[in-house]
Amino acid sequence: MYYDSNIITDCLSELMIKKGIFILSVHDEILCERKNIDEVNNQMEISYRKVLKKALIERKVIGKEQSLPDELQAIVDLE
Repeated sequence: MYYDSNIITDCLSELMIKKGIFILSVHDEILCERKNIDEVNNQMEISYRKVLKKALIERKVIGKEQSLPDELQAIVDLE
């Protein structure tokens, strides 16, 4: 939870204060206008790397849906 809040705080700072994009955080999620989705996704990844000092797990896009890499899919299916 500590890292989640740091990532969200960084996103709020970058998006709302520096870029003037209105967002609403709900726990570890960000709600935004549809036109800002790409900007918010990019900032979430930047903030993730900034806080955790590592890259995100690469996701595969299948149609309009994203799926996890095969090695992680079994873990998600069990939950």
